[in-house]
Amino acid sequence: MSNPSVCFLSFAIIDGVNFRIEDNLGEAIHIHIGKLRIALSIEDYFLFAESVMRATKELFQIRGIELENLDMESLKGEWLPC
Repeated sequence: MSNPSVCFLSFAIIDGVNFRIEDNLGEAIHIHIGKLRIALSIEDYFLFAESVMRATKELFQIRGIELENLDMESLKGEWLPC
């Protein structure tokens, strides 16, 4: 980590893969998934997050599931890639 002004926003290990979101103050939002790093402006990050949520809700609608009714802890685990 070269930027001393890094604020960690989220961290998880999902199926053995490190997942981390960090705010590089004055630079960008970085999403780390394993060895992959995605750098986004703050505006692009919010657009990305909104797009992911919209896609998730649409996919769940196909199955008759409402995202708002799920326990957030249930979103972690081996079933996620399915």
